[in-house]
Amino acid sequence: MIAKPSPIEIDAESGSERSPRFGYHAALDGMRAVCVLSVIIFHSPLGFSIPNTQMYFLVGGFLGVDGFFVLSGFLITTLLVEEWEFKKKISLRRFYLRRALRLLPALGVVLAAGAVYAAVWARDDEVGAILRGVFASLAYCSNFLAAAGKNLHMFVHTWSLSTEEHFYLIWPLALYAMLRAGWRRSAIVAVVALGICASAGWRAWLWTAGAPIPRFFYAPDMRADALLMGCLFALLRSWKMLPSTPMWRLAFRCLAVVAALYLGYRLMTAQVSMPQIYQWEMTTIALAFAVVILNLVDRPLKPLAWALENPVMVWLGRVSYGLYLWHPLIIYFGRAHGPHAGIEGSANHLAQAVSLLAIVAASFYFVERPCLRLKRKFEIH
Repeated sequence: MIAKPSPIEIDAESGSERSPRFGYHAALDGMRAVCVLSVIIFHSPLGFSIPNTQMYFLVGGFLGVDGFFVLSGFLITTLLVEEWEFKKKISLRRFYLRRALRLLPALGVVLAAGAVYAAVWARDDEVGAILRGVFASLAYCSNFLAAAGKNLHMFVHTWSLSTEEHFYLIWPLALYAMLRAGWRRSAIVAVVALGICASAGWRAWLWTAGAPIPRFFYAPDMRADALLMGCLFALLRSWKMLPSTPMWRLAFRCLAVVAALYLGYRLMTAQVSMPQIYQWEMTTIALAFAVVILNLVDRPLKPLAWALENPVMVWLGRVSYGLYLWHPLIIYFGRAHGPHAGIEGSANHLAQAVSLLAIVAASFYFVERPCLRLKRKFEIH
């Protein structure tokens, strides 16, 4: 008997999940590259205002994380809906095995490297914070600790991984429950839209109540609207609930241009301390990312496609998970120990960049891809 083909596979070359209907979109890897490079530059000395000028270079690069959230919600929801329509069920076991094979091996190596750093190079006053960050990352609770103001040292960036993991635990179960219960598509879409409004409204209310910025930046409930925005657009696209007239297509292309320009402007100028970011712009930024992503999937604008589908951007997008995991460790190590080795200034920045690319490439080709191939070897379906 010939086995029925699985509707979802993991591409061991790119680490991306794909399905016969949705396929592979190189521009989405390019979008990942834009998001991760924005975050890296924000965490580097380049991500600040240029001295004695009014010029900025990706000072708003922290918004790249919002792009990752929207993209994650979009892709996960698309694949879950396609699996449901293909088989009239969703294998949660397969879903979580795919997530584990994709995320845990590289994270484990990074956390091991952090533990080694704490044991060998860290100052005595750093060891506790580093180890707290290691264990919080392993337990996927670093977002709660960071929101509470706890020092996670070089692992504070894993707050976003914790938030995504909580999304993976809740959303597939919720979507499956609604689908199995026979909810109408319009009702599911309405629930997701209400979730976006609730998250945005709750965040705006907390701002008026005087909550601290870490609460807004790291807490998962403050980022739910970005993840749900991706889910909403995936549902609308998968269920063909968007207009398809020529006038609508033209209007949406114009909207995608506006959204791309708006994102570019905000990546250059937004600052963590701006009140409007938390009052309302996080939601509009998530909406802009969703519009651009939908355009890239269906009818990409030629300038966007040209910029995002070139081989360099696609490769950086494929290794974006490793880039995100490793860059704070490399930046911190370079800053703390480069000057002692006589490597300072631009030479230090170059050494950090070269080291980061080398380590990430090794992680991708020798850790991440082999683990993804285990899925096929052990027939995890």
